[in-house]
Amino acid sequence: GMFGPTEGSWGGGAVAVDRDGSVYFVGPFSSDTLRFGTIALPRSKPVDGFIVKFDSSGNALWASNQSGLPGNYVQPIKIGLDRGHNAVVLDRPLSNFDTDVLRYDATGSYLWSRSFHWSSDSVCVAVGDSGVVYLARQVPPLRVVALGPGGDSLWTRTEEGLSSGVHGIAADSRGAVH
Repeated sequence: GMFGPTEGSWGGGAVAVDRDGSVYFVGPFSSDTLRFGTIALPRSKPVDGFIVKFDSSGNALWASNQSGLPGNYVQPIKIGLDRGHNAVVLDRPLSNFDTDVLRYDATGSYLWSRSFHWSSDSVCVAVGDSGVVYLARQVPPLRVVALGPGGDSLWTRTEEGLSSGVHGIAADSRGAVH
């Protein structure tokens, strides 16, 4: 149907909408093929992940699986977008407790990935207009990491004094993190 696969089974993931009204979905799938209109994604591992972009009318523009990631099970769970329509996906490899951060360009081509030894259930993501990726670990001690558009580490901040975690992160147009 509109904004979903026309063939194949998939699990829940995350959604984001860009400034032009295009809709992005990420999630896991286990069927042999996941089809969005004329775009077919073959499954490359027992549980694969996908990212798909639809225009504001519900037409699939592109889709990509996560065949290049290590491991046999992946589960994309969060997504963020920058002003240039580049996507950042948080992925939970089902075989461990790490969080993979994946960057895709505006056409859905995979650019880079980084891994953090943080439980993916406790990580928030935001992407600034300049393409800087901000990750926040939600459980104490609070840790915020900034990654450049190319995946390089820009800075890390840790706050020891919080008694509870955070529930989200946002970056404003000036690059400030909230």
